[in-house]
Amino acid sequence: MRFTHVLAIVIIAVFAIELAFPALIDIFAFSPAEFAARPWSVLTAPLVHADLEHLIANLFALWFFGLAVEKELGCKKALGAFLAGALLGEVAAAFLYSLDTLSLGASAGIFALIGVAALVRPFELDVGGWPMASPLPLVLLAMIYAAYNALGMISGPSDVAYGAHFAGLAVGLMFGYFCRKSPV
Repeated sequence: MRFTHVLAIVIIAVFAIELAFPALIDIFAFSPAEFAARPWSVLTAPLVHADLEHLIANLFALWFFGLAVEKELGCKKALGAFLAGALLGEVAAAFLYSLDTLSLGASAGIFALIGVAALVRPFELDVGGWPMASPLPLVLLAMIYAAYNALGMISGPSDVAYGAHFAGLAVGLMFGYFCRKSPV
């Protein structure tokens, strides 16, 4: 089983547990103010999601970009990019938002995969062995995700950590730059 599939299954399982025990969100989400009391939250926060829409959006992006990165670079590098993006996203959130703000969701890690995929498989349309599964080449999908987030960021206050998304994207672009096999 691939990293992407395992991560999706874990995220779905954690969401099901969240539905049964909503208080777990506060325990597993990352907050700089609570880091000393809950250091595990840097690893659990990417697995927790605010609602079904948040979950589905992340799973959709994970499917397209995660499988492409994993196909090109393998499981270990895909996991490394995801974790590095997720962790830097939490660091960025700590600097960009109030210290008691809860950060949660796989978005920053997935944005790292988006950045990697845009550089290592830019014209990919075959996702998970399904030819033409992607509606657009991944580089165009990546640009749409980035533009959508940029609009969200400049449109005013939101409960979405767009800064964390861009931190993840920066990690992914750097990771992808150093991992690509041929010049882009």
